[in-house]
Amino acid sequence: MTRYLNAFIDEANGHIQALNRNLLELERDPGNAGVVNELFRSVHTLKGSSAAMGFHGLARLTHEMENALEAVRSADDRRRAQMVEILFRCVDALETILYHVVDENGEGGADYDGLIFELAAICGTQGGSVNPPDERPCVYDGRAGAAGEQESARGEWEYSPEAEAPASAPLAACGAEDYQRRYNRFERNVFRSAVSDGRSVFEIRVRLDRDCLMKGARVFIIFQAIGRLGEIITSNPKADEIEDERFGFEFSVTLVTQADEERLRGMLSGISEVERVDLRRLDPELVCASADEFAGADADASGAAPTASEPTASRPPTLTPPPRAGVSVRVDVEKLDALCDIVSELLAQEARLESLLQNARPQPLTETIEAMRYVLERLRETVIKVRTAPAGAVFNRIPMMVRDITKKLGKEVDLVVESEETELDKVVIDELGEPLLHIVRNALDHGVEAPEIRAARGKPGKAAIFLRAYSSGGHFHIEVEDDGAGVDIEGVRKSAAASGAISAEAAASASEKDVLRLIFLPSVSTRDTVTEFSGRGVGLDVVKTRVEALGGTVFAESAELRGTKVTIRIPLSLAILRALLVRVGGEIYAIPLGAVDSVVHVRGDEVMSARNREVVVLHDQIIPLTRLSSALGVEAGRGAEERLTCVVVRAGGEFAALAADRVIGQREIVRKPVKAQQLCDTKYVIGASVLNDGSVSMILDINAL
Repeated sequence: MTRYLNAFIDEANGHIQALNRNLLELERDPGNAGVVNELFRSVHTLKGSSAAMGFHGLARLTHEMENALEAVRSADDRRRAQMVEILFRCVDALETILYHVVDENGEGGADYDGLIFELAAICGTQGGSVNPPDERPCVYDGRAGAAGEQESARGEWEYSPEAEAPASAPLAACGAEDYQRRYNRFERNVFRSAVSDGRSVFEIRVRLDRDCLMKGARVFIIFQAIGRLGEIITSNPKADEIEDERFGFEFSVTLVTQADEERLRGMLSGISEVERVDLRRLDPELVCASADEFAGADADASGAAPTASEPTASRPPTLTPPPRAGVSVRVDVEKLDALCDIVSELLAQEARLESLLQNARPQPLTETIEAMRYVLERLRETVIKVRTAPAGAVFNRIPMMVRDITKKLGKEVDLVVESEETELDKVVIDELGEPLLHIVRNALDHGVEAPEIRAARGKPGKAAIFLRAYSSGGHFHIEVEDDGAGVDIEGVRKSAAASGAISAEAAASASEKDVLRLIFLPSVSTRDTVTEFSGRGVGLDVVKTRVEALGGTVFAESAELRGTKVTIRIPLSLAILRALLVRVGGEIYAIPLGAVDSVVHVRGDEVMSARNREVVVLHDQIIPLTRLSSALGVEAGRGAEERLTCVVVRAGGEFAALAADRVIGQREIVRKPVKAQQLCDTKYVIGASVLNDGSVSMILDINAL
């Protein structure tokens, strides 16, 4: 069942995102019938899958949302706006229920009757699903929305007299020959013992609705319900085939139970997405027939008789489901990391093999090694693609948050998303969600002015926030830019000094660029009071911590009354990255290539001192110098004092020079995590990699250096 639950959660999350996106579009363009149709599809699909999984609260709420969407088509502008507002709240409720499903495998204890009543009231319906008139079973008739009908067709939740006793054609009578052929000796003995104890044996055939989206999950629920009334002895098709959904829309079971036919029929017919139920009670005289009556037939058929779980000519046919396209598989990130490690080891072993045979090797062996290298490179590229997903997914939660906050703050904002088709590591996508929410929330609360203030400053009443995403130099860049008031530089100085982040003297003398770095420190805020959205000085601190944990950097740029831009820069992949290898003493270190600006050679006499640290002048700019041998505790190579090889890197908008003994060159390496207990000092290290010759290279943390 866990597999079905995970698939349901993934599907439901996708539908909720689609609902948010399309409701925003409907709010902007109320007359867009295509958007309403898209909303119908999402709600209807979510209703069906929720019912299939037994989440009746979700199914009930989505059913009422369908009624509201039907009313949206004919509503006037004012009433349509009210409906859309309630539908937004319904989507919030769906998200809340789904959180409970993820955490508890249940729907939580919240009561959404008030929301359902509002939907019913605004749509002009009676809201009958809020307080059912009695306890009679309700069934979901999905046939009204079967495939092939119009997109707007919907199933209905309604009381059905047939739910208590559906009119079904009886199963064919079971004679002695059929009985013997259908059940083996062991099963017949079980039936005989059950009848002797006063129980009954029922053959039950169930046909599912053709709109049933998750047949395996629905059958699982039916099996659970049947199992509470008795013991299932056989099933057709077999249990593993049902779990894998390798059957049509019909299945059958044989049940030993003390329940009567009426109770079985009522229980089964009350289950959602069940189109038809056929029951037949096996004749007790047939079941209790002596074993001798079947012995001869058993002997005749011992080599060819089908088992009880195999289909026979007299059993209901099973339909072959159509092939499914676009199947996705959930894979744990740790398994992908292990696969990356294996690929890395294979590449290293291939390089070592090539070096061992480089002096003398026959042509066939050379061709074999080259072919192996080609296959390994393809494998490496495939592994990289498996770990990535479209980068635009990082913006999924932003539009709804912007809508909610602007309504609460009384501001008007246009959100403009500019995202190129870039693939990004899935771990990065997951980790970037919260930092982006903090940045956009800050832009809305701190940056964007109220409409009347913007008008007084000669700006349009509606502000703009731009979200840009693009890749460059092996890194992924995200920019959040607004056209608001800009950062209050003096306010940041005062807040930083008051919080103790820096001294009052340092705050007063800090440059504007340095002040902009202070906004990412904890407890620094320009708000005098704490609000729902800001004032505690923790939001941008979270951003900096999360981004740096991903091996990236974040920095801000601002212009008074013109706006602020915050830029996040992170590696495209956390597992495989391009790096510049340098030698320091007897060790080899890797510097992420995305942080490298240039490589220069500096004479020893060109190194100067400023503010108690070494600096060099490059391109008419004073750049701090860090000797890697000193920082890493490694003995420098000979000649390091006369001539320095400096790798100029950029972190957080600032340049720095890292002095090494020699630059080896660029490599594509597989990053592996390093635990603190594996090294005496991990302050300047963010990972390790196995090189082609089998040696280990530490990956340097540029931000820490």
